[in-house]
Amino acid sequence: MHRYRKPVQRIDWAASAYAPRLLPLGLLRGVSLDMVLTTTNGIAAALTNYDLAKVIDRLTVKLSGQDDIYVMPGYHLNQMNYYDYTQACFSTIDTAAGAGKTQKICLWLPFALVRAAMAKDTLLDARNLDANKRVTSIELGIDFAAAAIGTDVTVTSGYINLNASLYDKVEAGFKTGRHEFSYIKADLSSVGEINVKLPYGGQNEYRRLFIYTFDNAGALSDTQVSQFQLQAGTYSWDKITHDQLKADNNNQFSLTPDTGVYVLDLVTDGRMTERLFASNLTDELLLTVTSAVTNGTIEIVAEKVIGAAF
Repeated sequence: MHRYRKPVQRIDWAASAYAPRLLPLGLLRGVSLDMVLTTTNGIAAALTNYDLAKVIDRLTVKLSGQDDIYVMPGYHLNQMNYYDYTQACFSTIDTAAGAGKTQKICLWLPFALVRAAMAKDTLLDARNLDANKRVTSIELGIDFAAAAIGTDVTVTSGYINLNASLYDKVEAGFKTGRHEFSYIKADLSSVGEINVKLPYGGQNEYRRLFIYTFDNAGALSDTQVSQFQLQAGTYSWDKITHDQLKADNNNQFSLTPDTGVYVLDLVTDGRMTERLFASNLTDELLLTVTSAVTNGTIEIVAEKVIGAAF
């Protein structure tokens, strides 16, 4: 097995526009996204990695023109990289007032697992060795947000350099599962318990839930919810207060969790055999959150690991 890098045509920034790119077919490990922006900064300019990542409003990966295996907001990629590698994504940020300021952030979109005992078990296999499981295309889609970002900052131009990481010299019998991400948004419209429905049945096998809570101004906030419970029928996988989950994340990932960000990890030490198999559930799979507000929102990016023994 030999790893190599293959450049993909860059994506030029355009406000509120969609840009697709076809990724090379093969055995894919992941894609690096190096985003460079030119901005005009006001006197009160303030920017963070989170702000830069939000330039990508939505990121998708589509197989053969029909199956969206990845759906996530751009800010999630920044957060997931932070938790997976226990350090902030590389970036250079210029907040000095004026035009022509350069901002840069480097993000990693993984197909192989990170923080896993068997990382290569979800390499995206598009070698098309099995005529019954052909992948005719892999499309990375980027929806850009509006030009205004952060505080008193406007994007005027930019681009994303893309490089795919692949393996060759792999035996024909090498088997992989699939790494997937899905996105759910719900209103925190009342104080008390609110049930957020997660897909179950089919091929739904959950590794982690990344949970983001926002106040009525759209800012990440730690005061929107007080408790999380993951359950189906009378069975509960986890019931934990928001501050205890923060503490667990601090210890597990050796980092200081960002405001309004929680990770409900369903496996131990990267052992994917412990993932939540929702394929055989007959009761609804619910994330029950205890809301403390009437005007907040919750966004969930569910990470799934599907179809391999691990």
